[in-house]
Amino acid sequence: MKFLVVDDQRINLILMEALLTSYVGDVVYETSSLEALKRLQKDKIDILITDYIMPNLNGVELLNFAKKMNPETYCIIISVDYHKEFILSDDYLVKPILKVNFDDAMDKAINHYHSILQKKAQL
Repeated sequence: MKFLVVDDQRINLILMEALLTSYVGDVVYETSSLEALKRLQKDKIDILITDYIMPNLNGVELLNFAKKMNPETYCIIISVDYHKEFILSDDYLVKPILKVNFDDAMDKAINHYHSILQKKAQL
């Protein structure tokens, strides 16, 4: 399972790293939405966790690109408040992020990932 975590604030990436320590998978962190875009073109990302407000591309624009590259990518947007555009995401988290909410979002993402693996195994 491959994660891509994107936030232009390094401190938020440090928080995400701490929250993700109990999850198994390859995690890539990017501070630039443009670098994240390159990563999405290069790698198959299973779970995208992205901040909403960033320079160049916002989280929804990044999510849209991720879904075009791989419609099975599970996308979680993080923001200080809810925006109607978040309807396009699979899930969203409001800052400050509580561990219980993060774990709930990750459970949904991992269940999504496993259901895709099961469907592929049945083909």
